[in-house]
Amino acid sequence: MTYTVSEYSLSYDANGGMGTTGAEVGVAGTTVTVAQNGFTRDNYTFTGWNTQADGKGAAYKPGDSFTLTDKDTVFYAQWSKNSGGTGIGTNGTAKPTNLPKTGDNSNLASCFALLLVGGGALTATAVIGSNKKRRDR
Repeated sequence: MTYTVSEYSLSYDANGGMGTTGAEVGVAGTTVTVAQNGFTRDNYTFTGWNTQADGKGAAYKPGDSFTLTDKDTVFYAQWSKNSGGTGIGTNGTAKPTNLPKTGDNSNLASCFALLLVGGGALTATAVIGSNKKRRDR
């Protein structure tokens, strides 16, 4: 008597992204760990996996357990568009760059500190000194 063991896979689809994420393979009933994201997508941040490309299926996060069924399964990367900036979304860690708006003086002290550290001490002193002289008049 010959027995055939069928293996099934849990594979990952970039769903608009680029790169690779390796598949998990085993017999039906085997519990596997959902993979970390290996994909990137410009201007998006990875938010998790889903059994449907449109995100309307079952949701999974990297590190979750998944039990292989008697058919191949595909998890689709889910993405959130970065607002107000650019970047490459990977592993849910990329954040858009928040640049100060025109007229925002919140970073003024940091600029002067950088000037001092970067060798611009004379320039910073001259700016501060010239403002003081104008007030004395």
